[in-house]
Amino acid sequence: MTRYIIAPGAAQDIEEIVEHIARDNVNAALELEGQLIDAFCRLAKFPNSGHSRRDLTEDRQTLFWAEGMYLILYRIQGNAIEIAAVLHSARDVPRILRHRNSGR
Repeated sequence: MTRYIIAPGAAQDIEEIVEHIARDNVNAALELEGQLIDAFCRLAKFPNSGHSRRDLTEDRQTLFWAEGMYLILYRIQGNAIEIAAVLHSARDVPRILRHRNSGR
C-alpha cells in the first residue's frame, strides 16, 4: 500500500492549521505541512502503524497516529488509507469527534 486519500474534512483541518501557523511564521507552516505529508506517506506504506483509541471513538476502523503535536486519524480503505482528520492534540478531540459524527 503506497497511496493515501485526504478526506474533505481532513483537507479543511490541514488548511486551517497551516493558515493559523502562517499568520506568525510562513516557513514553519510550510514545514509542518511537509511533515504531515511525509507522515501520510509513511502511514500509507505501513498502514497498521496506528492504533485504535477506544477513549476517543468506538469505531475500531479509525486508527490514530501522533505526529508531533497533531493526531492523524485514518482508515484503511482497500489498497489505500483515507486521512479522516488532523487535529492538534491540545484541542478537545472527543468533543470535536462527537460533533463531526453527529453531522453538525
